[in-house]
Amino acid sequence: MMSSSLLYELLNGMSSTVRELNLSHTSFVLDFSAILPLKCLTHLDISNTPVDDKAMCVAWQYLDCLECINVSNTNISETVSFGNLRRRLKTLLAYNAPVAWVNPVEFSNFGCLQKLDISRNPDNMPSDAWYHNAKSLENMLADPQILPCLVTGEANEQQILSSLRAYPDRAAYMTEALHGLFHITKNWTERKPEVLQLVLPPLEKHPEDLRVQMAATACVFNTSEEEQKKMYIQKYLSKIASLVLSAMSVFPDKRNLLRNCLLILETRQILKKATFNHFEASSRVMDALCLFSSDQDIFRLATKLCAILSSKISAQETLALGTETNITTLFNITKEKIATNQADFTFNVALSVLWNLTDEAPSTCLLFVQKGGLEMMAQGLKVFNEGAQEQNVVIIKKKILGTLNNITEVPSLRQDLITDEFMDLFGSLLADGPVELSYFCGGILSNVMLECKQAVTSWEFPAEELVAYRSFSHLFHFFIVQCLQCRCGLCGGCTMSAPEMGHVIFHFLSMVESWKVFIEFLKLHLWSQ
Repeated sequence: MMSSSLLYELLNGMSSTVRELNLSHTSFVLDFSAILPLKCLTHLDISNTPVDDKAMCVAWQYLDCLECINVSNTNISETVSFGNLRRRLKTLLAYNAPVAWVNPVEFSNFGCLQKLDISRNPDNMPSDAWYHNAKSLENMLADPQILPCLVTGEANEQQILSSLRAYPDRAAYMTEALHGLFHITKNWTERKPEVLQLVLPPLEKHPEDLRVQMAATACVFNTSEEEQKKMYIQKYLSKIASLVLSAMSVFPDKRNLLRNCLLILETRQILKKATFNHFEASSRVMDALCLFSSDQDIFRLATKLCAILSSKISAQETLALGTETNITTLFNITKEKIATNQADFTFNVALSVLWNLTDEAPSTCLLFVQKGGLEMMAQGLKVFNEGAQEQNVVIIKKKILGTLNNITEVPSLRQDLITDEFMDLFGSLLADGPVELSYFCGGILSNVMLECKQAVTSWEFPAEELVAYRSFSHLFHFFIVQCLQCRCGLCGGCTMSAPEMGHVIFHFLSMVESWKVFIEFLKLHLWSQ
């Protein structure tokens, strides 16, 4: 803590051009007569200090230019202590100071006041104080010549906005003002994005006050509805996202607050233009989904946000997000939708999240398989079979196949897909499905065949002569290893010329009907080594 002597030395070394000084929460009273550079001060904050009437009587004589002073939570009890300042002060903040309730009518002597704060904490106020002067105070404030610019309160929009400007540090005031703002925004017929600048300070200053967070997040969302989104000021978007994530972190189990936060994060401008930690956001949203999966609003918002945010994080962050709790929640959502044959929006986005979380995440893929994910996906491919050309069903199957493709990229899990059930499904889609689905099936089978080379090279040299084919057409099936590398690019590992490769692909496509021979080869040779 700084000593008084050191502070005197510091202040006396300042230029006389200093206009604003904040001494709030200092533990000693300054002798203003000994600090000459402060003669030009216009703004002084001595709140929460031991300043009393005697000290104030000395101070005003050396503050010739002062226009604004904050004496909140001090020991000043008499208005006469301000001396000639009563004719100059434009702003006087005396929250919870004795002068605020001893004889408030005397503030009528402050002829230039534009802003006066004489609010107080009732717990610290004498029970018989203030009330006997209430009528006189009312008459004083009714005089149009007294405090002509004092317009804070809850009666109308102007008073509410003035309260937001004047008292962002007061949690109780902000709660009431924000409640009032929320209700009047419902009736706005014109865009007022500048109001957002007044809502963010209390949201930031009171991170642990649930009432403020609830009211502020509701106002943020109300001022960012569709017709006002374009009016968002760019620099505030990232701050909004950061404050919303902070609220979700402090209150992870408050349903209504989480709903407000998810609604804000879902807005197009936030997702498109705001800069924030996508992994943190994904984690907060997943936590909300896991805790309130039975709440339809949170359920819908969280699954959509998870699908968007999980596609923007790194591979390492994807692994961290694939916890057992998260995967179990998504698994249960997907399983229920498949069991009830609901090809709705929520099912779509839940599949997207599973697809994202299993991408380059072996541990997540293993967890998914262990929980019965393969059986569930096989059932999904069967259930949504009718009207297979319908776009929604095609999208669902594509996401199912995308997740299965991620699993086949894990060598130790490939064998789990070599079953009659899956091969029948893949073969059917490969031959008769839309190109989007055939493409994914080709990728899955390509991944399954990646170990064919290792299997073949491990064979022992035959003791007897083998049948030598005059044509290699029977082996064209196995060029799938090189000609359908979906993730790495078509023909990525093949050294054939373009005409030769075209010939191979032509033969492969013309012989798809023989895919069962290919499956039998896998069963007998690939995993029998």
